[in-house]
Amino acid sequence: LAVAPKRMFAVYGGLVLATGAIFWSTPVGFIPAQDQGYALAAIQLPAGSSIQETDRVLKKAVKKLLEVPGTEAAVMFSGFDGASQTQASNGAAAYITFKPFAERAGTDMTEANIVAGMRGALADINEALTFVLPPPAIQGIGNGGGYRMMVQDRSGAGFAALEQAAGGVIAEAHKSKELANVYTLFNTATPRVYADIDRAKADMLGVPASRVFEAMQVYLGSSYVNDFNLLGRTFRVTAQADAHYRDDPSDIAQLQTRSNSGGMVPIGAVATFEDRTGPYRVTRFNLFPAVEVDGDTAPGYSTGQSLARMEGIAKDLPQGFAAEWTDLAFQQKAAGNVAALVFLLSVVFV
Repeated sequence: LAVAPKRMFAVYGGLVLATGAIFWSTPVGFIPAQDQGYALAAIQLPAGSSIQETDRVLKKAVKKLLEVPGTEAAVMFSGFDGASQTQASNGAAAYITFKPFAERAGTDMTEANIVAGMRGALADINEALTFVLPPPAIQGIGNGGGYRMMVQDRSGAGFAALEQAAGGVIAEAHKSKELANVYTLFNTATPRVYADIDRAKADMLGVPASRVFEAMQVYLGSSYVNDFNLLGRTFRVTAQADAHYRDDPSDIAQLQTRSNSGGMVPIGAVATFEDRTGPYRVTRFNLFPAVEVDGDTAPGYSTGQSLARMEGIAKDLPQGFAAEWTDLAFQQKAAGNVAALVFLLSVVFV
């Protein structure tokens, strides 16, 4: 350095520039995915499917999953939407554990290969939509690996328009080489019965509308009554109509509620009913109705590239709709490019 200072500084500057060029050209990531020894399989049957049919398909799917090399056991949940952590009669989830790491070491039974095999095993199940998700990189942040974007309805366009907007994002994502397994479980096809209360007639018969709603809540849903102790244990009392009294929508009209005079009045005397469809659940994100769009990064690309591509797709959402990140993707965007600052400081001080 003392002999040829200019030459040494030139070499040092060249090395710094070359290192910086390589650094900036390397795709950015956040937290690398690791083999945690299990994966989540989510199953969704057509809207309105019974819990019995869901349980049958779940057992069929798990049987196929446990035939995949590297899998060992399963924990199953019927009536549970694993992607959104909500209850749904047409949803099911199974946590599939892998064989111990010691048994898989030195073999091709890696998490990526096992998950790919699980997806292939479920490909011929025609009764339901099936998804296999790796676990989140950080437990408690998200329900599965990959990213989650929330598509929001900020103009009150309605659930059908929200479903269409999210579907447009997913359709474009399927055309992108940076993205993989982009999907949503939201739909507006769940059968429901709409009750139109004739309040004038109800008032004439002395039946408050609130009492009609209460009767339908107790009979068709359930209502907590109290607890009682027996044999050293506490049991909960829940009121609900027996199943065969609420099998058919026409049964609702036969249910009765008490009027102000003490008489019993059929609900059908003050209400009419019609079949409709709608979402089985409504998610709100930052106060707006929203749809979860989940996805993963395609092999050979970084999470930074996949998030940037999703943001580019979201820019084309219809007017009145917007998208925001949540879970691990939100943390990655909030952290920003901290690595660049660390690199610059290391050049200065090292």
